[in-house]
Amino acid sequence: MNANFCRLIAKNVLLLLSLALASCGGEPSEDEGSLVAQSGTPRASAAFPKGCLAPGTASAELITDPSFKLEGSNALGSAGDYVLANDQAMYVVTGLGPQKTYYHYAGILVDAVAIENCEQAADDNFYEMALMLGKLNALQQSKSTFRAFNARTLEIVNDGTDGNAAILRARGADDVYWLLELTLMGQGILDGIPKLRSQPMEFEVVVDYILEPDSPTLKVEYRVVNQRNGFNSLSIAFVLLSSGQGPTLNTFSAFDMDVSGLELQYGIPWVTASNGESSYVYTTNSSALTTTHIAGVDALLDAKQMGNTYLGSFFMPNGRNGDTLLREFFITAEKGDELKALQTHIAHAPKSFNTLSANVNGRVVSKSTGQPIKGAKIEIQTKKQVFLKTWPWETFVATYSDSEGRFGGDLPLVSYLSNQQYRVLASVPGRESLEPVFIVPGETKEITFEFNDEGRVDYQFIDQDGKPSPAQVSFYQAGKRVKRFYTTNGIGQLTLPPGDYSVSISRGFEYGIVDTDLTIAPGVAVPLAATLNHMVDTSGFLSFDAHVHSAPSPDSEVSVEDRIRTAVTTGLEVVVSTDHEIITDLSPTVANLNMNEYVATVIGQEVTASIPNHTIAYPLDRDSQLVRDFVAWHGKDIGQIFAAEKAHGAQVRTFAHPRGEYLELIKWDRIKGEPGEINPAHLGLPADATIWSWDFEAMEYMNGQQEVFSSGIFEDWMSFLNHGHRIAATGASDVHGYDSPGMPRNYFKSSTDKPAEFIEDELVSAVKNGQLIVSTGAFARVSVNGAASLGDTITDSDGEVQLQVQIEAIPQIDVDHFRVYVNCDEVARISTANPSDSVLKYNGTLPVAVPNTKDAHIVVLGFGSQFLHREFDQFDPTEVPRFTTNPIYIDANGDGVFQSPGGKACSI
Repeated sequence: MNANFCRLIAKNVLLLLSLALASCGGEPSEDEGSLVAQSGTPRASAAFPKGCLAPGTASAELITDPSFKLEGSNALGSAGDYVLANDQAMYVVTGLGPQKTYYHYAGILVDAVAIENCEQAADDNFYEMALMLGKLNALQQSKSTFRAFNARTLEIVNDGTDGNAAILRARGADDVYWLLELTLMGQGILDGIPKLRSQPMEFEVVVDYILEPDSPTLKVEYRVVNQRNGFNSLSIAFVLLSSGQGPTLNTFSAFDMDVSGLELQYGIPWVTASNGESSYVYTTNSSALTTTHIAGVDALLDAKQMGNTYLGSFFMPNGRNGDTLLREFFITAEKGDELKALQTHIAHAPKSFNTLSANVNGRVVSKSTGQPIKGAKIEIQTKKQVFLKTWPWETFVATYSDSEGRFGGDLPLVSYLSNQQYRVLASVPGRESLEPVFIVPGETKEITFEFNDEGRVDYQFIDQDGKPSPAQVSFYQAGKRVKRFYTTNGIGQLTLPPGDYSVSISRGFEYGIVDTDLTIAPGVAVPLAATLNHMVDTSGFLSFDAHVHSAPSPDSEVSVEDRIRTAVTTGLEVVVSTDHEIITDLSPTVANLNMNEYVATVIGQEVTASIPNHTIAYPLDRDSQLVRDFVAWHGKDIGQIFAAEKAHGAQVRTFAHPRGEYLELIKWDRIKGEPGEINPAHLGLPADATIWSWDFEAMEYMNGQQEVFSSGIFEDWMSFLNHGHRIAATGASDVHGYDSPGMPRNYFKSSTDKPAEFIEDELVSAVKNGQLIVSTGAFARVSVNGAASLGDTITDSDGEVQLQVQIEAIPQIDVDHFRVYVNCDEVARISTANPSDSVLKYNGTLPVAVPNTKDAHIVVLGFGSQFLHREFDQFDPTEVPRFTTNPIYIDANGDGVFQSPGGKACSI
């Protein structure tokens, strides 16, 4: 998570909502190669707790079978939860006891699947639907309060045996919402207006989950009841939806405005999620449904409820008329695509938004052969208002052509303007775009889309030994990347629209990049061959990234298969999975893809403590096969979190992106090497809480392409070292989307250069001993007096050491100088060469003055002056080092150990 970005969000009242489950990560996918097809096969039995249900009946039951589990990577329901089902759909609500959800509290909807012939009809792609309530403070935004619904009891009001609706009631109260509450408290400290943890708002919350016998739509009645004897108020009662491992949520809105880089959407008719085979639809009884969206998570609220004041909705004293606020939500799970799910939902849920209809009979065919094209994406679009900008066309519902190329039927047209225009757009991967066709509400229209033949590229990529090579292949037009593929087998076929392209073929930092031009003609297979030469000698080291997300994480939509492909094709050799509050084992995926030769994996977790700080823990034990058997941090201070991680087997605990978060909150004093004065209560912690602990092994010196000097992170790290704490500096991509992992990456000392022979204990040892190089493109070997390498301690008391430095990078990455730091002071800046035909940038020895009265540590940073090749992420080369070494320690007094040189201001 990018901490500075998250802080920016918290400064805006409405944007506070987006923090509710937010983890700020990579940019959204741009359909980079359509890497993994979704499964569309029928699922196994849905395991009805008491057997199949007859048509016209519904059931509400406690799950007691320990083997109960729906199919799909998002399926969470298990024994102790509750299920509502009929012969059309099944929904699961979490029970009491230890929680397995990211939201953390009981009584929320976590599974939603269609049922057909007493079987689960398609994978569960529903994630979590959390319920919230809050008060906004427009004058002091950080003093706003957002509370979570936490069920204290769950009761089956009607089990459905009487032929009526099945009803499950979750009753509880507002509770501390662990993520947003602490984020706001942190923002209050930074704003100079610290706040204490919020107190109960004195509301009872009653949630009824209602499933009628003859409807696939679940109704959720959300009641907030004032418990005071006097008046009370509430600004908003809202819902959080996360896409998790499902597809992106479609939140088409009538009006958008962009505030501080985030989009606020107003007038949303429905929220949908579909992978083409499994879909769900969410609506509420309001035409003012509004959302903020970030990293796959949506906070949905009724803008009408907010009113024009801080108070929002007034509640009469308990027991009087007007003491209750009722909100109703509706969810439909359906087999099939988004259009089918929406049609089903509209037929069963109350109308909350104006819709018109048009009857369309459509077909998609090949222009040259007349044969039908299956799987063409059909988008129905209208225009929307973007604040102070324009009226762009945007898709509000999509469908796909069937095996006969057909699509259509009654299309629901979202309506909010007079004389509103609508159009239908068709697209087929690898084929040229066609002009959209306009449709008019109330009409019946025949539409035929005729596509020219697709463009095809037959690729063959080999390495310097003639072996098939993985590669990242990017196609550019007019200087803009239009398509990227991650090819792992070295030979195959790609489809692209015909045209002229500039192509780049790469495999990370160690392989030379091949650039070429290519013209693709329709219906013709064009050859594309390249040799990717391994140029940078990293023998004795393997590369790893210890902060990587994939779709099990609630803020990522990249499948585990795609994450492994992105790692392999960018030359990353070890991936540590670090999803938020979920344990992801990537090794079965590596084996299934036959990628063991190229990449190894480690099980970890990002422990998402807003306060004290996000931490990365690995490797974790897998005594339990439950993916939600994660390190729970709620209510723990930093020492307790590190202890909990250790109890889960973690040998490496890493402070994630500490600058912009905890170090500011505790007023870290670099000279003293300790926190400044801070009241634990302002951090949401007890009075006797531990504010700081040295019980960790590493810190994210670079999270993404971090500017290490202006951010202050370099001086933070130096202060740790100067006070005698051997905390390793690591780099991490914190990748969430289809960006490449390993940018930056770390090289660690290893007895093998082969990922298939990777030894986990060597990674742990290397991190603990500081035998690491952080790289954003270059590799370096550094030693002192020809004997001491990274992490070593060498005795030298004459005031000068001989520093050996060798720097390598592919020709497309420049390193024009490196800097040497002793106890955080820059003592040398050495120019290097950048030959166009060689990877060697520098190889030499230089004398470096060191103190002879106290011990010292030496680190080396390399810099370039040019932007990187277009295949890599771009950043300011003057602020982001091409490489950073961990320290070599100098024992100046001859006692054989490194002693703290003491805190000091750095000369950088």
